[in-house]
Amino acid sequence: MDQISPHPLWLGGGEGRDYQRVVDAGILALVHLAEEETPDRPPRKLIYCRIPLVEGAGNASVLLDLAVSAVGDLLRLQVPTLLYGDGGISRIPTIAAVALSLNFGETPEECLRGVLQQHPSDVTPAVWDEVMAMLDRRVRQLPRP
Repeated sequence: MDQISPHPLWLGGGEGRDYQRVVDAGILALVHLAEEETPDRPPRKLIYCRIPLVEGAGNASVLLDLAVSAVGDLLRLQVPTLLYGDGGISRIPTIAAVALSLNFGETPEECLRGVLQQHPSDVTPAVWDEVMAMLDRRVRQLPRP
C-alpha cells in the first residue's frame, strides 16, 4: 500500500482487506476496482465503493467514467482514499492518474509518471486506451461556449 504524495491517496492490492492497517493509515474511503473479486464487507466507519472493472479491454465507458469521477471527487474533498483490487498494478494506477489529472490540471501522462514513481505498476495498454477514449468522449459531450 503506497501513498501517492502529497495527496490523500493510496494504491494497493489486497491490502484493502486489512482494515486495521487501513484505519491506522488514516484512510476513510475504499474504492475497490476489480470485477473478478467478490465485494468486501469493510467496517461501517469506512466508505466503500466497488466498481467492477476488468483487467484489460472490455470495460464499459460508464464504469470507467464512474471510477474516475468517484476518485476525483474523493480527492477534491480531501478524503483519505485507498484504491485497491487484485494486484493493484494496472487498473489502479490508471484510474488514479486520470483522477489526479482532472483535479490538478496536469495531463494524464504526467500524473501517471508521478504515480509510477511511487507505486509498482504495469499499466496494461488496453486499460489505458479505454480510459483515454472515455475521456475523449467526455470532452466531446461538454457544452460549447
